[in-house]
Amino acid sequence: MDHKLVRCMTSLKDEAEAARMGADSSDLNSLISDVSDLCKQALSDEDVSFAIALVFDREEGIFNVVQLLLPVKERSVVKARESCFTFVSEFIQQIGDRVLPHIEFVKEKCLLVFRRDDSKSVQAAALNPLLSLLETNITRNNPSVVNLDWMFGEVLLKEYRKAKTSGTLRSNILVLLGYLVEYFPRTFGEENVNTLLKICLDTLEEQLRQSSKDPVFVVVSGVMKCLDSLLTWFDESLPAGGSVETSRKIYTFLVQIIYYREDIKRYEVVKAGLRLLARHASLFALRLVQDSKDILSWLQIYCTHTNAPLRDAGFAAFNSFIAQVSRCLVYEESRVQNVQERYKHFMATFFGLLDAPYADKKLLSLAIRGLGKLSPLIVKFSGKETLKKVFHRLTSLGETPSSRGGEAYEDSLGHSVTLLGAFADMVIYFDSVEDFMVSFIAEVTGNIFYQFPNLFPKQRQATYITMSALFKAMYSKGTIFTIFLSNVVWSTLQRTMETTEGAPGDLGLPLWPQYVELWCHLLEFLRKSAEEHSAALHDGSDMETISGQSSSEERSVDVKEIQGLVFDSIVRSIMKALTELNLKYRVRPSSALTSRQDDADASPVEPETELELIEPLNLVHMRKYLNLVEFTQDFLSRSSAYLFIKWVYPFSCCVMELSHQYPLISGNYKLLTTTVKVADSKRFFQSLEACETPESDTKGMASAEEWKSFFKVRKDHVTERGPTVSTEHQTLCQQLFRRYLQEVLVASRRYKLELLASCLRFCLSAPTALIDIGSLVAPMQNAFKIGLRYPLKPD
Repeated sequence: MDHKLVRCMTSLKDEAEAARMGADSSDLNSLISDVSDLCKQALSDEDVSFAIALVFDREEGIFNVVQLLLPVKERSVVKARESCFTFVSEFIQQIGDRVLPHIEFVKEKCLLVFRRDDSKSVQAAALNPLLSLLETNITRNNPSVVNLDWMFGEVLLKEYRKAKTSGTLRSNILVLLGYLVEYFPRTFGEENVNTLLKICLDTLEEQLRQSSKDPVFVVVSGVMKCLDSLLTWFDESLPAGGSVETSRKIYTFLVQIIYYREDIKRYEVVKAGLRLLARHASLFALRLVQDSKDILSWLQIYCTHTNAPLRDAGFAAFNSFIAQVSRCLVYEESRVQNVQERYKHFMATFFGLLDAPYADKKLLSLAIRGLGKLSPLIVKFSGKETLKKVFHRLTSLGETPSSRGGEAYEDSLGHSVTLLGAFADMVIYFDSVEDFMVSFIAEVTGNIFYQFPNLFPKQRQATYITMSALFKAMYSKGTIFTIFLSNVVWSTLQRTMETTEGAPGDLGLPLWPQYVELWCHLLEFLRKSAEEHSAALHDGSDMETISGQSSSEERSVDVKEIQGLVFDSIVRSIMKALTELNLKYRVRPSSALTSRQDDADASPVEPETELELIEPLNLVHMRKYLNLVEFTQDFLSRSSAYLFIKWVYPFSCCVMELSHQYPLISGNYKLLTTTVKVADSKRFFQSLEACETPESDTKGMASAEEWKSFFKVRKDHVTERGPTVSTEHQTLCQQLFRRYLQEVLVASRRYKLELLASCLRFCLSAPTALIDIGSLVAPMQNAFKIGLRYPLKPD
């Protein structure tokens, strides 16, 4: 791949040189297409890194090709310059954060061509890489790397006024300005935002009010995207756009755009309108109530449309629309006419969809979502008993076949995530949650988690959002949440230790990487939710507007504690699994090992190598254990590792106790290596005064009774709410590791292969507070003598 890409880039540069001198340029676009295809084929880290270095090379890269072609006015060359920027934009989306070191260079070259090129199509294309940088969240956490201010905004607006005949350029300029206002609000003042707002409204007036011809759809789409971003700048306490009149204009244009027409010519315009509605429905709540019947009928059509992106935008808009209308009818009843009539219309519509004999699956999903969002309205006008009846009515849609797999099972899973979202909306309003409800919710959750490895990325994203909402709803119900959580986590961990079903004789692929993704994303969603809630409280925002719940309900949810409870449950389940797996083994005869020693010394050491040293009595449990070790190492090394600090002592005791029972299993030492690394990264061992332990405590080997006393303290240390961290336990933990490391160093003299490597990595990962570096010399020499190939250097 490397050689092909180099040859292709070299040919492209040669063609560009020739085109600048007046030669035929017909091959330029095909060469750019070839470069693009080769970069898309780069999958490994090495290939991607090489492609990045080549594409963004300052002397020989793609921007050098654009620079060579800049003076040439021939149509095919202009198209080639446009194709170069299209390729760069797509490549940025492909490589993500890895573009960060090159952002300044990319921005400089894009702006240079934007200012100097006479072609409007090339100017529009030159903005695409900047749009990709912002759309993919790459620069949102690094605003300083963009370094664009209102002076640049004025340059864009100047070009916008000049580009009367180029709809794409005008659209890209407005979208880019909107993104800059949204993501870097401190760079722009109120006057700048109002200027953009006026341009957007004037453009919509011009495009949508003309009757003699169709509007320029790409311009309308760009204006709506710009408005979407601009509305984030205004305080929630003010009308949309800062005034009642501006709010009325924006809403009028919005309704005109999302109004359903059978002859829709451009989906992009409607998608932009639906996205604005999804993000800013709270700004138009009262107006949406007045037009609720019409908007509901339009959204039903969009949510069942054959165009998938339009359908997704419709569902997002529906969720926000129905939540805001419901909230408005509950809390703004005095300002709304015919409240009961509107309530009955919604209920009749959704139950009609549920009861239809051959209802479309997407319409069923719509009805489920709608009834969940109407929960506060149902409680207010019909009572909590009616809401319970609605809950029971929906449970029939979540019943699953007795066996997993097959078309019937796939169909039943279709509504599972949607059902959980509706249940999360309903559970909040119940005084207590019946056992049947908890059992059913746990069953549906278990089915989703069981099938998680088979879900598409879009389905996984919906799972994260729904489960975080469900956890917050269940948390407020007391101890039932911890029981529900522990059952769900435990059943999911059983699945985590399994592998995919392969062909006969094939072990299949491990599932644990999928579940690392599941739990890490869920914890990350909860962390972000906690940060948003904290920021909203700090800013004094109206929590009803933000969440659709009452302030008292929101205050009762401590999202940080929920995050901690989820993490604690995962660690508890790991410890439980470690102690329940049957890891008993027989040691293979030494002759069997000797016959393979030469081969082992000449090849990389794999985790499965330890199965050559021992003969497990239960091979299924041993393979589950190996998967569990891999899962635990990866999971504890992620961003939520700070939650593990209080578990360092009890978890270490659990693993050490296991290693005393099964000293020839290398996975125990791997788990302790991860534990030490995580703890040391959070200065767990340095948080005390230097814990000087008498030499007699570290030079001598601990007796069996002493180890039992250590492990007994660990069991007493863990309470129902999780372990506590105290100076006493940190001191005990240091003493425990110092003694245990000495034992490992002595025992490792008898070990070889993977077992020896794991022990050495464990010892090398320990900070100097726990081990004397001089103690490592002998075992390392032993490893070098047998030619052990292993990355011994600690991370």
